[in-house]
Amino acid sequence: MKKVVFFVISLMLSFPLFAQDSVVAQKDASQVDSARYIVEPSVFVGSGFMMDHSGSGGYTYGCFGLMLRKNDFRLGIFTNTTKVYVKFNGYSFKATEFTVGPSLDGWGRLDSSFSYSFWAQPGFKFFKDYGHNAGFENEAWQNDRGFYGVFGANINDDKNRWFRSYKINIMYQKPFWSKRVGTWPGSGSGKINYKATNKTFFKVQLESTGRKLRLQKGRLEPKLVLGYLYDGGSKKDLFEYGAGLAFSFTKSDRYFEVFNLQYRLRYGTDFGQPFHVFEIGCDFISLFKLLKS
Repeated sequence: MKKVVFFVISLMLSFPLFAQDSVVAQKDASQVDSARYIVEPSVFVGSGFMMDHSGSGGYTYGCFGLMLRKNDFRLGIFTNTTKVYVKFNGYSFKATEFTVGPSLDGWGRLDSSFSYSFWAQPGFKFFKDYGHNAGFENEAWQNDRGFYGVFGANINDDKNRWFRSYKINIMYQKPFWSKRVGTWPGSGSGKINYKATNKTFFKVQLESTGRKLRLQKGRLEPKLVLGYLYDGGSKKDLFEYGAGLAFSFTKSDRYFEVFNLQYRLRYGTDFGQPFHVFEIGCDFISLFKLLKS
């Protein structure tokens, strides 16, 4: 059960990074004032649902930031808060996570056909979770402190050719301090110290846009998604594949993603019972810019 709970937490951490998609389109140099900084907030909210043969659950999150932009580079701070609520194999689990740290991103052109962007968010993370079985005879509380970082890049094909636009996200999580206590039948009313669940993980996710479908305002982007996850708790390799749909638009010198929807299947190396993940998210700053355009 502990392993399933960890998978639930780790899979949701990639999703806020869709809000980092900011790629260059055609740039007009007269629109950029290199002598001053521009303050840019960010607000991205999302939710997900997950299920397999043993249960289901969901999660919600909000990623908020404040950036200083100069030319094609931004530097600032971000925070991310996540709530998890799941039930698998009769075991209920709730978690709250909070991450804070510096954030940076930038963009430019590779050549006349391709533009790029990159981003990095190394942060300090606080974990807090609680789980129990159906009769509450077995309860557990765990607290962790550690590192959580997200790093990625995007390559955009201006000519809109099939599967020539890509995005990669790399995520790494490593607790530095953990404490787990719980109760067990026959242990009385006191809490017993347990060995903490190892929440270390490493994940790589690759997305490729089939071809952008242009609309009156913005465009739809159907995507293929592939992923690899190493779970430090179970020491297992996991694989994901799925599809997604995003709505984006271009304004001034940048590319914005307003919302995205994804469905992914997760398998272990034995390719047994799959784990289903549905996710949706919205970048409210990009939505505001779209409505103003």
